[in-house]
Amino acid sequence: MDFITFQDRFSDEKKCEDYLIQLRWPDGFTCPRCGSDEFHDMRHRAVFQCKKCKKQVYWKVGTLFENTKLPLRKWFWAIFLMAESKHGISRKELERKLDVHYTTATRMANRIQKVMGVKESQQWLEALIELDEADFHSKGSGTDTSSQGDREPVFMAAEVRERTRKVWEYISRQTYMNCASMEVIEQGSAVALREFVQDNVSEGTTIETDGGRCYVGIPVGDYSHEQTVLRKPEKASEVLPWVHVVISNAKRFLNGTFHSVSFERLQDYLNEFCYRLNRRSKSDQFERLIKAALDPDIARVARNAVS
Repeated sequence: MDFITFQDRFSDEKKCEDYLIQLRWPDGFTCPRCGSDEFHDMRHRAVFQCKKCKKQVYWKVGTLFENTKLPLRKWFWAIFLMAESKHGISRKELERKLDVHYTTATRMANRIQKVMGVKESQQWLEALIELDEADFHSKGSGTDTSSQGDREPVFMAAEVRERTRKVWEYISRQTYMNCASMEVIEQGSAVALREFVQDNVSEGTTIETDGGRCYVGIPVGDYSHEQTVLRKPEKASEVLPWVHVVISNAKRFLNGTFHSVSFERLQDYLNEFCYRLNRRSKSDQFERLIKAALDPDIARVARNAVS
C-alpha cells in the first residue's frame, strides 16, 4: 500500500475502527452467546451490545489495541511505517511523526516488534540452507557500536532457491535468497546450533556451512550437511554468498537506523529485520501485520512486551 492510498483510506478514527471491525467479523458481527446479528453499536465505548440477550462485546479486547488510550489512527500509522519502510524507523523518528512522547513511541514500536517476532517464529526454512555465525555489537558503555560495546554471536540461516532459466539468462546469479532466520545465542556451541536448526529448519533440508567446529551439532539423520573447510576466512562470502548478504544488510539496518541496540532488545530488532525481508515481495504488508495484531495469542505476547 502506498502512502497516498493509506492516508486516504484511514483519514479519520471511524475509518480505522470500521476496518478493524471488518477484519474481526468479515461476515458481520454475531453475538457469541446467542448468535443474534442484531446489536447496538456503542462506538464511543468500543462496545457492541446484543439486542436479544444484552451481552456486551468489547471489540478491542484480545487485540494489540486493548486498553490503549491512543487513537487507532496513530497505531495504524506506526504499523504502516514499521511494515512498509525498507530500513525501519527509529523510536525518535516515530515520536516526531506521531506527535507522541518518546516513551509512548518506544512502547508502541516494542509491541509491534513482538508481533513481528511471533510471526517469524512460525516461519520454517527449507530447500537449500546457507548457515553461518556472525558477531553483532550491542550497546555498551559508549554509543559507537563499531568500537565499543559487547559482541553478541548470532546464528543466521538463509534459504536459497534456484531461479528459472528464463530469469537467470539475464541475471548473473542463478540463485536467490528467499527468506532468512536469525537468533542471538550465548555462545556458538554445538548444542545451541542444534536447537537453532531444529527450531527453524524443516527436516530433510540440505544445509551448507563452513568448517567451524560448532557445525558438528547439526543432527546428521535429519538433515543433509555439506561442510566446506576454508583455509582463508575471507573466502567465506564466496562459499556462502547469500547468508553473508543477509549479515551485511542486517548490520547496515541496525547501525544505520538505530546506531546501537541493547543486548536485551537485539533479538527483537533482528526479528523486525527478518519479518520485512521475508515479506519483501508482498504488497499487503500492512494488512498482514494488522491481522496478526488481532490474533489473541499474538496480541497477548505483544502487550506484555517490556517498554
